[in-house]
Amino acid sequence: MHRHLSNALTTAGTTITQGAINWESKVVKHLAVISAAGLAGATALYSSPSKMAALGAVTYFLVGLLIAATMVSIYFVRLIYSGCFSRGLIAVICNLSRLGAAKPPSWLIVLIGVDWLLAGCSIASFVLGVVRLTVVV
Repeated sequence: MHRHLSNALTTAGTTITQGAINWESKVVKHLAVISAAGLAGATALYSSPSKMAALGAVTYFLVGLLIAATMVSIYFVRLIYSGCFSRGLIAVICNLSRLGAAKPPSWLIVLIGVDWLLAGCSIASFVLGVVRLTVVV
């Protein structure tokens, strides 16, 4: 009974993880392309006579880079977390260890906190951009 449940959970976890990896890799690729385009645009504007326009472009590029770094960080932390959690959960289900084995290590909790901080900065920069845009318009 435990072996069948363990196999079913492993299969379901693998399917969900594979779907998430496919989606996340596409998001990361798109963010890399957008960031490269932002860098090219910022470089082109910096060569123009108007340095203020270049400063605005660099700001948007850095915001895009922050969002891309957030997505990449969330991607890798999620991979690490799902690996740690699934191993611990399977060990608990198979009665190989106690319930505390499914708890993530403290360094992973710190990485999750960094992800939340990056996500908060990304959201704050988006809101500031929207406010700045509505003030200009």
